[in-house]
Amino acid sequence: MGSRGRCQRMALLAFLLLSLPDAIRAQHVVNKFAYDALIGSQEAIEAGQIAEARAILETLREKEARLNDHEKALLYQSYGYLEAAEERYPEAIAHLETCLAQNALPEAGQLQTLYNLSQLYLATERFPEAVKSLSRWLRDTKDRPPDALYMLAAAYYQHGERKKALTPAILAVREAEKPKEAWLQLLLSLYVERQEYEKARPVLEKLTQLYPKKVYWMQLAAVYGELGQENESLAALELAYTQGLLDKDDELRRLARLYIYHELPYLGARVMEKGLAGGIVEPDSEAYEILANAWMRAREFDRAIDPLSRAASAAEDGKLYLRLGQAYAEKEDWGAAAAALKQAIAKGGLDDPGTASLLLGVALFNQDQLASARPHFVRAAQHEKTGKDARKWIKLIDKAQRGGAGADVDEAGGGATVGS
Repeated sequence: MGSRGRCQRMALLAFLLLSLPDAIRAQHVVNKFAYDALIGSQEAIEAGQIAEARAILETLREKEARLNDHEKALLYQSYGYLEAAEERYPEAIAHLETCLAQNALPEAGQLQTLYNLSQLYLATERFPEAVKSLSRWLRDTKDRPPDALYMLAAAYYQHGERKKALTPAILAVREAEKPKEAWLQLLLSLYVERQEYEKARPVLEKLTQLYPKKVYWMQLAAVYGELGQENESLAALELAYTQGLLDKDDELRRLARLYIYHELPYLGARVMEKGLAGGIVEPDSEAYEILANAWMRAREFDRAIDPLSRAASAAEDGKLYLRLGQAYAEKEDWGAAAAALKQAIAKGGLDDPGTASLLLGVALFNQDQLASARPHFVRAAQHEKTGKDARKWIKLIDKAQRGGAGADVDEAGGGATVGS
């Protein structure tokens, strides 16, 4: 048995014992010998002297014929608490059921015992009985404490009656000044199962406020995403990050991508750099690509070069080499751009081969390698997207090769322009 289970059982027993002295003293019709035995057994239970408590109750039970109904009810109630102290819950339940069957306790005592019995039903996973007894208790009691409402919701939930669990779960959270974590968790589960994310959102907001754990921040970000509230989703992840709660590779990648999506690429780059440096983010092609994308979106092309080179060399196709060539072109480093673009074409798998050919032609042209540039413009001219610009570059090269001294790059109509 784990320490958590022992703590829960001790808490249950302590709660059960609270009602016993009042129940014993509530009636003046308890004989002195019965009163002394009942009080003595209770004190022994509280002191952990279980054997002594049992011996006292056995002595009283031998005189059961002399007991009135009220005393018998108290005897079985005491037995119930004794068995609970030894974690013999089935026996405890049987004794409390016998106690209630006497129907001899005052109304408050009957209700308290019924409530205690309900707890034992729930603890032993006898959910139908827990539902029945709790429903009866809530019907007859003048109070409606949030604890009881939560117990009823939990019993319904564990019994598979999710729809019936919803109302008491809502009331338990609503009527508590500070809802317990388990109560909010149950209500959240019910809403998420029903895909009622708009209703789940305030529950998660309350969880992050009262019990700020990583799991709730992540769930809140996901719910915001489901609701299309992307700014709020980013804010939730950002708050978790600033609290040091994001400590997994995929979490940092997700945050970085959101920063880039929301046009905050510098922040995305810093997240990835810190994650890579700290060993949280795996240094693979995708990670370096995210980092490079962030720096390129931030127009920090110098800082994009290294991660993009790493990503491109590990990639299976040439797409990232194309991006690398674009980054070098932005820096007007035409030699490096040409080398990267040749790698892109050689690796293949490009979504836009026309752009790669066009940009390689531009890189070679700017190194005065006109003859080498022309075939790449010819290939680019075969693609609809780049055909118009490529033909302008071909005309420019042909004019220059014919000795046209007035030839100018501007005549290409902006064909040298590259994007990120």
